[in-house]
Amino acid sequence: MRIKTRLLIYIGIWSLSLAGLLGWLAHAQWQEYAYNRHAVEDVERAGLALKVLEMVSRERGPTNAMLGSDNPALSSQVQALAAARSNSDEAIVRLQASVQQMAGLEVADQLTALERLCNSLAQARSRVDELTAQSLLGRNGDKLDAVIAGMIAIATQTSPIVRRIAQPVERYGTDLNDAVVAARVAAELREQAGQLGSQFTRALARHEALTPEKSTVIDRIMGQLDIRRDEVASRISRCCSSQIVTTAMANMDKQYFGTGVGMAAKMRQDWQDNNLPNITTGEFAARYVPTMDSILQVRDSLLQAATQKAGANSLAARNNLILLLLLAAILIALLIAPVIFFVYRLLNTLTVSADIIKALAAGRLEIAIPAPKRQDEIGDVMQAIAVLQKNSVGHRNLESERQALLAEQQAIVIAAPYGIAMVRGMLIVQANARLDELLGYFPGEQLYRSPLIWTDQILSMEAMIKLDAHVRETLDRGEIFQQQMQFCRKDASRFWANVSARAVEPGNLSSRGSIWIIEDVTAQHAVVDEMRQARQLAEDSARIKAEFLANMSHEIRTPMNAIIGMTHLTLMTELSERQRDYLSKVQRSSQHLLGILDDILDVSKIEAGKLQLELRDFSLLQLLEEVLDQVRPQITDKGLDMRLSVAADVPERVAGDPLRLRQILLNYLSNAVKFTERGRIRIEVSLRQASVDDVLLYFSVTDSGIGLSPEQLKLIFQSFQQADTSTTRRFGGTGLGLAIAKKLAELMGGQVGVQSVLGEGSHFWFEVRLLLAQNATFEGMAIREPIGDWRVASGTRILLVEDTELNQQVAAELLRAVGCCVDIAADGSLALSQLSKERYDLVFMDMQMPVLDGLAATRLLRQQSGLSTLPVIAMTANVRKSDHEACLAAGMNDFVSKPFEPQTLYEALRRWLPEPMVYEERAAGPQLLPVAVMSCTNTDLNFEGLDVAAGLRRVQGKHSMYVDLLRRYLDGQSSLLSQLRAALSVGEFEKAELLVHSCKGISATIGADTVAQAADTLEQALREKRPQAELNTCIEALAEPLETMLGQLRERLPRDAEIEPAPIVVDAGELQQICRQLNALLGNFDIQAVDYFFTHAGLLRGAFPNNFQLLENSVKQFDFEVAQVCLREILRGCEAGAMSG
Repeated sequence: MRIKTRLLIYIGIWSLSLAGLLGWLAHAQWQEYAYNRHAVEDVERAGLALKVLEMVSRERGPTNAMLGSDNPALSSQVQALAAARSNSDEAIVRLQASVQQMAGLEVADQLTALERLCNSLAQARSRVDELTAQSLLGRNGDKLDAVIAGMIAIATQTSPIVRRIAQPVERYGTDLNDAVVAARVAAELREQAGQLGSQFTRALARHEALTPEKSTVIDRIMGQLDIRRDEVASRISRCCSSQIVTTAMANMDKQYFGTGVGMAAKMRQDWQDNNLPNITTGEFAARYVPTMDSILQVRDSLLQAATQKAGANSLAARNNLILLLLLAAILIALLIAPVIFFVYRLLNTLTVSADIIKALAAGRLEIAIPAPKRQDEIGDVMQAIAVLQKNSVGHRNLESERQALLAEQQAIVIAAPYGIAMVRGMLIVQANARLDELLGYFPGEQLYRSPLIWTDQILSMEAMIKLDAHVRETLDRGEIFQQQMQFCRKDASRFWANVSARAVEPGNLSSRGSIWIIEDVTAQHAVVDEMRQARQLAEDSARIKAEFLANMSHEIRTPMNAIIGMTHLTLMTELSERQRDYLSKVQRSSQHLLGILDDILDVSKIEAGKLQLELRDFSLLQLLEEVLDQVRPQITDKGLDMRLSVAADVPERVAGDPLRLRQILLNYLSNAVKFTERGRIRIEVSLRQASVDDVLLYFSVTDSGIGLSPEQLKLIFQSFQQADTSTTRRFGGTGLGLAIAKKLAELMGGQVGVQSVLGEGSHFWFEVRLLLAQNATFEGMAIREPIGDWRVASGTRILLVEDTELNQQVAAELLRAVGCCVDIAADGSLALSQLSKERYDLVFMDMQMPVLDGLAATRLLRQQSGLSTLPVIAMTANVRKSDHEACLAAGMNDFVSKPFEPQTLYEALRRWLPEPMVYEERAAGPQLLPVAVMSCTNTDLNFEGLDVAAGLRRVQGKHSMYVDLLRRYLDGQSSLLSQLRAALSVGEFEKAELLVHSCKGISATIGADTVAQAADTLEQALREKRPQAELNTCIEALAEPLETMLGQLRERLPRDAEIEPAPIVVDAGELQQICRQLNALLGNFDIQAVDYFFTHAGLLRGAFPNNFQLLENSVKQFDFEVAQVCLREILRGCEAGAMSG
């Protein structure tokens, strides 16, 4: 198809598309116009419906006048009643005709409703006619009341019909809907006014006094009048600011609410004072009914405003449609003409360009090209053709040069000292003479054969396939493939070669191929083999030396332990002073010799590369305390000041080799104690780097000892180096400790360093990289110096007011941990009773409790003499500022948030207790679990939705208590949803709110944050008394995480039958101290370990019945190394069991 034809087709398609787009816009505008026309019709129909309501209401006036008249046969009254009935019938007929023109499924229902209205109206009229025919009965109550009530019911029946007919206006926007609704409310207001008049008409007709029942009815009607008047005013303020509406509203306030309602109020007051109004029914109607017309003026003005608004919208839509069609016609005319002109010029240019390009393709590069005359795209085309002609001439010259360059490159390849090949499509398409010589082929013999002939006699088929895939992947990425490998010659002999290959065009390997360079490196490879054998021999020698040292260390250590043990036992007998002196020296020398053996063995392992680091979780704080325990006797003997400072962001639990970390710290600390005669030693631990998986920790030991000179600093971390020879004689040592520390720190991904001034002291430091243990956090260590605990003054009494048993347990345990005497009250009433009988130093008060909540209890407490200054601290799970302000306003002094954080609770104690808290030093470190607890905490509680670390932190790491809290949570919350739904079903919102509030608090305490958040949302909804549908949504949002949490706990918590109690009760703190001291004695190969072990053998047997026999045998045989390993394995198992809980 010719370009000209295609362009004409494209222009036609474009024109049709444009016309279609404009038609779519016109159709949309036409729909807008029709939409607004329907709005006008619906507003008018709503006006007719309101007219029916008015006419039916108006008919009640002459009806009441007729019924209450002494002479109902008067012609004026008969005529008025007939006119009112005629107006009602006419309005209903017009409305029926309008409804029949509506579209939709509701037309039949509305017509049926109007038909029923007509029937009801006819029945009511017949009852009126029957009663008026018996004028003497008009003053008798029952029939008169029934007839008047029937007329009122007609108006009441009319209102729903009006609402349904006016309902379609809602879809036309807020303004129109508000105007129509305001008009409907005004009509209903007029109906209410008529009902008020009916009350007075009936009373006047029967000459009755005002009874309380009638007074109540009148009050209710007058109240509804005010409500509807306010609703009309509110909607008018939103939808209509027309002057006519504003004026009608003001007139209604003046005429009806000023005059009519005022007259009714005065008559009501007269009746209440037992003064019967001196007015007839007709006079009352003549004065009261005209005031009600002002209400209809408001209705009519609103309908007029709505009609004008809908009409204006319809007119605007019609004008927009006309304008759109006019613009579309102009736009089409303006766009098509330039397109036709452009196509004509483009076709001429294309014809000329095609002829020139054909000539260039035929090789006629000297063809004359006309110069472009226009500075536009057409000129650019001609200029591009001229450039193409020039480039074609240049390319012909470049091709000549390329052929010459190719000949030069071919000469270089032929003369190269390396084998070079061109491989394309898995075939050798070119090979130089050197490659033929290396592989033993005749010139051209390799061509068009697979390069696999180079290795097919060396590699298996599977290996060649893998190698080929690896080569292809490397070359396709544009990288150079390099490898040293064996090649096979034609005669099957082998040689080593360095192979390099690169793709000519990466990504297009199959068509463009690759260049291969092969270098014979057989001689170099022989040298490498010799070096490898020499290195293997050296490694074997180092391994043999290490094995020999290890064996010798064990062989020497065993008799040395016996020597130390027997020496110790001998020292316990009666000896002379000289004998005791000799044996003491033997004992110290033996222990020193064991230390030297350990250092030499570590050095040999490090040099041989055989030192393996262990990886396990451990407590950093416990490790620091163990190191301090080992040097504490020397520190005490010298009277040194020892300080330990750990930064707050250092994780308490890490993973690594605790034995080697302890070795570095003990070496640093032992040197500091050794070289410091007086003054202080400071240990600091801080966090240098932190990532998701690991941390870089910084340890330093600073002393005020003898210090080091600059020359000594250069050699201090080298093996067998001391400060100087005099220092060696004075202090002893092998000079290996710091060298070993340096190697260990480097193996743990760190480094060491020292700053020192001679005579002033030294600052030794090292960094190690450790993994984060499971559930590790960067908070909570923050060891201040010295290590210790805050304690309250003796006899401090606390009253804990809390309704939830689980929260009672947590708070009481935390308070008792610092020495408080705690009494518990379950609600505010019990708390007041307890305060009247006992003296307390401070009260913790929950906000939300049954019987009497915390706020009310505090207000009553403050009214009692002697309790006005008693510190009261609120405990609340509500974090909103308004809740905190309510606590303070009720008389509370402070507040702490649930879940309880120990530090927050203790800070509140420190602020408000009458006597200050004191600081007691302690031996810091995690406590061992009692045996019975360990057996039940070996379970996996780490699942999504439960923050175990946070829960343990709130119970100060007490695993048994935490497991008990989880059990209580499972028991207490299993029935929450059923209790909650039962409370809501009977409307007990306060009980439901209390249940949810309790769930929120205890869920946060155990670390179930998702459940706590869902409970908080539901609590807010209950407090604000939101609709039932929204409450159901919030309950479902709580049910999902709660049921998941309860299901996980049922599955993961061990059953009571699975918890085997320990045979004896073991105190965790005492057991921890005994194990630490025994571990230190065993680590120092101190013979006192034997006496210490058997002194506490009964407790150790009860705590570790399965492992006690092995531990006892090792100690009896003085094999302290095995005994220490056994003890550490026991402690590690206990610690792992505690952490998994």
